[in-house]
Amino acid sequence: MNKKGFTLIELLAVIVILGVIMAVTSSAVLKQKAKANVEEAKKLEHSIETLGPEVWLEKKQPGKYWLNELTKYGLKSSEIKNPSGKGICEGYLEITEDKEFIGHICCPGLYQTGSADKPTNCSS
Repeated sequence: MNKKGFTLIELLAVIVILGVIMAVTSSAVLKQKAKANVEEAKKLEHSIETLGPEVWLEKKQPGKYWLNELTKYGLKSSEIKNPSGKGICEGYLEITEDKEFIGHICCPGLYQTGSADKPTNCSS
């Protein structure tokens, strides 16, 4: 008798192997997505810093300039969105007495200035 087809055990083995492969690859993909989101938040932080000279030319005084003020200098409101999709990022441009331009950013659950590798709730 010539049997054609697969046994139930063979099918289950293939399903288990595919499940393991999917679990491993999906965790790797999620880690890469989180890393990309942090990089997007860092780009926003850098965008804030690059507005420093323009803000200085107009204001000519040290201080903190919040994101809503920076939109008139070219910061797009779409850039303020949290890359993780959880609300918006908060932040400001700090201009020091020495005319140093420092961007500060807090994207809840994702990134805060000075907390490079750990998610934050930005309560500090």
